Amino acid sequence: MSGFTFKQFHVEHDNSTMKVGTDAVLLGAWAEVGEGAKVLEIGCGCGVISMMLAQRFNCSVTAIDIDKPSVNEANMNFDKVQFECVPKALVADIREYTPCQRFDVVVSNPPFFSETLLPPSQRRAAARNCQLLPFVELIKHTVRLMSAKATFQVIIPTSEVEKFLVETNKNGLNMLRRTDVITKPGKLPKRSMLQFVNYSLDTPILYNELILSNADGSRSDAYKELCREFYL
Repeated sequence: MSGFTFKQFHVEHDNSTMKVGTDAVLLGAWAEVGEGAKVLEIGCGCGVISMMLAQRFNCSVTAIDIDKPSVNEANMNFDKVQFECVPKALVADIREYTPCQRFDVVVSNPPFFSETLLPPSQRRAAARNCQLLPFVELIKHTVRLMSAKATFQVIIPTSEVEKFLVETNKNGLNMLRRTDVITKPGKLPKRSMLQFVNYSLDTPILYNELILSNADGSRSDAYKELCREFYL
């Protein structure tokens, strides 16, 4: 069987620009969703994050992507899950998306490669090239689609966090939580998971680090605990 099998669902990803990867699994396991929340995933690819959130929170999830084959594959994956609330995927560009509702939670594993040297697949390059969806555009339109007292949760390269924070500050978002992801002990963080809210906070940012692997290359206890509902 192709694709990737989790404890409660299987993900086909051969036709998607964004396949199952560590970043997506981390965000799907880390993100917080309130009871009865309406969730939007921006750039869903094969739909793995949406399925993880639907499993964890039994929430209503709308997933969008500009790539039609990815949306078709995501919906095929969604059709096979046994959750009470099944996600749905739509072909849409966040810059033009005008739904009839606003969302309580927005999640995204956004494109981040801005270098000239891009992945060889044109579709995959488009999905991963932030020149096609700059952070300023992602953040502006996310705020437009957020309901009152909503959250925005992302995973991005740690090297891009400062630039990202400039734009979130401009758009009235305040950081609630941050987890820096470290691949092995002694290494610098490679990824950061960030949670923002669109209202004022009078509490300090909740900050921690997550080390994925032990010195011998095995999964750390913290990583196993975070993903215990998913990894076989």
